[in-house]
Amino acid sequence: MALDYEAIGEAIRARFATAATPASEDALALTTVEPPAQIGATPALIVHPPEEDLEWGPGGVRHSVQRWPVRFYRTEGDLGPSLTALSKWRKAFLDTVVGQVQLGLSTYVDWAEIRSVAVRQFDYAETRYDGLEFMVWVKTREPVTAAA
Repeated sequence: MALDYEAIGEAIRARFATAATPASEDALALTTVEPPAQIGATPALIVHPPEEDLEWGPGGVRHSVQRWPVRFYRTEGDLGPSLTALSKWRKAFLDTVVGQVQLGLSTYVDWAEIRSVAVRQFDYAETRYDGLEFMVWVKTREPVTAAA
């Protein structure tokens, strides 16, 4: 089966989207792998396209490690008052996603894991948001045919 980037992005989005909404927080208003022109309602979760390192192995197999930025946009404005809420969201997302190592795509995904998470402020469409950035690493393999 050919490597399907859209399926990988969608599987990552789906895992994050099932996180339990922390007490006193609004439920996710948007989860997408297609970054919109404007975010609109928050909180929002956007899976951005990955960076990828490729390795061509023996036997006609291409291996890659992809780094998918997953950004959670909580609210517009100042980061200070949001730190407690962001800590709650961090726990909710990590509790949901950790252990989902193959994303349901075992024919070409060897493993997926969150390698880092950070509190950030993001500028998106000229608006500043407080949020979290998760870096999801995905190890894949795909048979390829060499051509002369």
